[in-house]
Amino acid sequence: MRSIARSFLLVCFIALLVGPSWAIDKEAASLPKSLHNAPPDIVALAGREAACRRWLTAEVTDEASDTRIEHALSHLRCDSLAMEATVLQRKYAQSDSALKALVTARSLGP
Repeated sequence: MRSIARSFLLVCFIALLVGPSWAIDKEAASLPKSLHNAPPDIVALAGREAACRRWLTAEVTDEASDTRIEHALSHLRCDSLAMEATVLQRKYAQSDSALKALVTARSLGP
């Protein structure tokens, strides 16, 4: 009985680790093809840019939706995207393909 409980806990733990990567893959699949071979940190920034745009254009219909939108924008750290893009621009200054991907990523944002 203990081995079954341990196995179940192990499966749950693995699911917790793998679950977010499935969500990232789903988000990455919706990004432009020019970003598919970009560095992972640029792809992550692009996903956040797109998500921030979606939440910033969401309609506030009541207090609950306002709270939900505020939480999403805070969780995505939408206010720090420009600063993070500058850091990535310096990091990839020697890579033309990465810089082009960064421009594409920034075009997805608000």
